[in-house]
Amino acid sequence: MNILTSEMESMLIGLLVILGMILLIVGIIALVSYILKGIGMYTMAVRQGMQNPWLAFIPFARTYRQGELSGDITLKQKAIQKPGIWLLLLPIVYNVIYLAINRVFGIGALETLYSSVDQEEITGTVMNLLVMCMVMIVIAVVYEAAIAVLKILVNRQIFERFTTKNMAVLHAVLCVFIPLYESICFFVMRNKPYISGMEPEIRMPYMFTAADGIQQPLQRGLEIPENKENSQENEQK
Repeated sequence: MNILTSEMESMLIGLLVILGMILLIVGIIALVSYILKGIGMYTMAVRQGMQNPWLAFIPFARTYRQGELSGDITLKQKAIQKPGIWLLLLPIVYNVIYLAINRVFGIGALETLYSSVDQEEITGTVMNLLVMCMVMIVIAVVYEAAIAVLKILVNRQIFERFTTKNMAVLHAVLCVFIPLYESICFFVMRNKPYISGMEPEIRMPYMFTAADGIQQPLQRGLEIPENKENSQENEQK
């Protein structure tokens, strides 16, 4: 018995070590993915002149910021405005529906199974549980499909500024199915030049200088051209 016990303990320790290593590797990959995507989104937000680009590193806020980077998504007949809000709302709506169905039907059905002695009532309750499970599976499939399509549309519109339309679609699709792929795409594309004609509208913050009574951009390297009259006066001087 002692030999069997020690062997079982050794096996248990080995399994725990393997599980710990797997969790460590998954955690490192998740951390690297989070940082790479944050850096990519931060740089893109800075290039577009967005305020508070550091939101790219904040949970939930970065999801909304990703929708802002994309902008309104124009389809053939409809337009998805503020996709970042939908990226946040869809998981909330899904979880509320899931909890509501479990609360209303699941708990009541389990209580009936434990308390009832009527065979027909038990059979009916089991059938209701099976129907509830099928409904939850359908809702889960619809939700996963909807969130996947929305993410593809958002990422495609972001990537189209840096690569061809076909490659943007390919990258956006692969981002949904391959772990770490989305973060690598954001990190690699963050400093790539914009495709001609796909430059985003830069929202440039301005500051008012009382010395000369004009507005000047905050970004370095950007200058406001002087008026023709001022330039001619400077030349005469």
